[in-house]
Amino acid sequence: MPIETGKIAVRAQCVLTLLAILIFGNACITQPVPPAISEPFPQRGFCDLSDEELRKFVIELNIIGVSSSTAVATFLGGKLFILTNRHNLPDQVTLETIKLRNNKYQYSNVDGVIKLGRDYALEKGLGPARDYAMLVPSKPHIFQPLPLHFGRYTGEVVIPSYAARLYEVGRGTQWHTDDLFDRLDVWLEKGASGAPVITCDGEIAGLYTALVRPKDFERAGFKAISTPISIIISDLRDK
Repeated sequence: MPIETGKIAVRAQCVLTLLAILIFGNACITQPVPPAISEPFPQRGFCDLSDEELRKFVIELNIIGVSSSTAVATFLGGKLFILTNRHNLPDQVTLETIKLRNNKYQYSNVDGVIKLGRDYALEKGLGPARDYAMLVPSKPHIFQPLPLHFGRYTGEVVIPSYAARLYEVGRGTQWHTDDLFDRLDVWLEKGASGAPVITCDGEIAGLYTALVRPKDFERAGFKAISTPISIIISDLRDK
């Protein structure tokens, strides 16, 4: 009898071990830990990337039933945020109506909206240039962030966007002449607002904010404007 009792005890122990493996193993499978997100750093050669390679940095910002525009991911204070133009959001923001999508058609909800900018369309003379908002994504790990350029940038840029419901990349030059907006010699389609203006070192120098009407181009001398990152950072520090 002691031998039989011992066998039963061993079998019971084996069954319990197997159950533990199944229970905890399934828990690990169904609730994976989100991958860590590495803070980005400047990398040369971005102006030489193909349009397809630049698509991974484009985020579609969809206000369900209202509009579709562009955004970009970056790090601020050690956390990942989504940057876009303030005018891409309605006056009354409902988190349930905002959806974010990466180039792999993976979706994320928004856990919070930090509206710190002002809509340029409400300001006379398109100023001051604080047309930005920050979104807190529920799934930050699905987005590819870019570092920020903290000064005013003049030079060659690439601007990937989700414009007119199609991916588009603008290539040209950015420069600045005053403390409001930076100027661009790049036209992009409607929906490009909030797209990152990326330097050849892979840093976000600004957000593509508005195009200049073709009939005004000859007088203005530039095709579009961007909200400079340095203005955004300065505004955040003030607040």
